[in-house]
Amino acid sequence: MRISSRTLLASLLVFTAPAVMAAEKVFDRTFTATAGGLLTVNADGADVTVVGGDSDKVVVHITVTAAQKELDALKLSAEQNAGGVTVELQRSESHWFNFSSWSMDARIQVTVPRRYRVEMKTSGGDLSVSHLEGDATGKTSGGDVTMADVTGQVRMRTSGGDMKIDRIKGDVLMVTSGGDIVAKTITGSLDVETSGGSIQFDSIDGATKARSSSGDIVANTVHGDIDADTSGGDVRLLRVDGKIRANTSGGNVQCDLVGANRGISASTSGGNISLQVPKDITATLDASSSGGKITSELPVTTTSANGKRLSGPINGGGEAIYARTSGGNIVLSIR
Repeated sequence: MRISSRTLLASLLVFTAPAVMAAEKVFDRTFTATAGGLLTVNADGADVTVVGGDSDKVVVHITVTAAQKELDALKLSAEQNAGGVTVELQRSESHWFNFSSWSMDARIQVTVPRRYRVEMKTSGGDLSVSHLEGDATGKTSGGDVTMADVTGQVRMRTSGGDMKIDRIKGDVLMVTSGGDIVAKTITGSLDVETSGGSIQFDSIDGATKARSSSGDIVANTVHGDIDADTSGGDVRLLRVDGKIRANTSGGNVQCDLVGANRGISASTSGGNISLQVPKDITATLDASSSGGKITSELPVTTTSANGKRLSGPINGGGEAIYARTSGGNIVLSIR
């Protein structure tokens, strides 16, 4: 087939047309605020950062970079009410159908009085809160969550990002469907869950619960009861002063008790179990392995011992030390 010169020229113009130039929209608002108020943020796809400060102002700064037609379809607002300040970044209803194809970089940055509460929701960005004395809740459909220097209850969820929290004084709930969780220096109860990552703790002063569907759970220095469960990794709980439950379906278990025995339960379907305890611990041991050896550095007044099972009181008996593995060794040692 013969192609005319006019048709060829038109085709070249299509392929060499310049890309749509990005434009920027900036939105700024400042309000005089009362400590103890509530900041509410609702965003259709934006990173949200909230920082507490020593002033009595709520300062809102929003920047959006996108094609001009996309900027024209956005509504940016910040309004003060009796309870606090509400910030919104919303797309118009007529653009819902093609919003997923947008190439937009949106950032919401808010400074609030240090004693302030925060509620955040974004459909596709990161969430960050720091230097706050108030409860903080947030939900993102596809970003990371970072929290630091917060005094108050924390409730955060993400459908596809990592979560990092540090220096929190208050009860914490963190849930992610596809990332890692790192928690450090928490004073309060800690409840975390990930469907596709690992979990790490350090310096937790409170009851701790951790769930992972496919990663390791590692804790260091926990003052309080701990319940750790993973379907596909190792569990290592070091320097725990509290009741211990550690379970994995496919890895090794290591538990290190530093205080009085309040009960230990360790189980795995396919790995080894290592339990380190104080020399003067009082306990009742119940250990069983279907495919490995059981050894103890502590004297056990044996009520059952046949190579695959060892049970009986230690130092006169006490709370149970329960250990089960289907394919590994069990070692009870003095720390």
